Amino acid sequence: MNERGTNLGTNLNFAALNLQIPTFDNSYMKGFFNSFSFAVKGIRLLFGGRNFRIQLILFMSVVGAGMYFNISNQEWLPILLMSALVLGAESLNTSIELLCDLYSTAHNPKIERIKDIAAGGVLIICMFALIVGILIFYKYLF
Repeated sequence: MNERGTNLGTNLNFAALNLQIPTFDNSYMKGFFNSFSFAVKGIRLLFGGRNFRIQLILFMSVVGAGMYFNISNQEWLPILLMSALVLGAESLNTSIELLCDLYSTAHNPKIERIKDIAAGGVLIICMFALIVGILIFYKYLF
């Protein structure tokens, strides 16, 4: 025992340390797994969109080219980051378009503007992804 009266070594007195060990009830974990299952369902729903499928095919083509040219780990990082940004932006764009369509299917200039801005954001990210791809694969192609 030390001067505080607690045991040292293999017989630690955890009560003297006043540690609070978190406990999770069933509803907390159930909510977490439900959230995860909703996210997976959302990803599956994205495959119904034409633009997402096109971008996924382009992503698989870039991954195939990266494996063919045996690019380095330092080159894989920006490729994967930009690909994640493109696919993530497309998922947000799709959800914005669906939300706008839910609000009104009639032609509305404000909704058209919202959709155009969201699509423009995806295009900006795609252009930067293209630039990154050119910078990485240029030395392998020419």
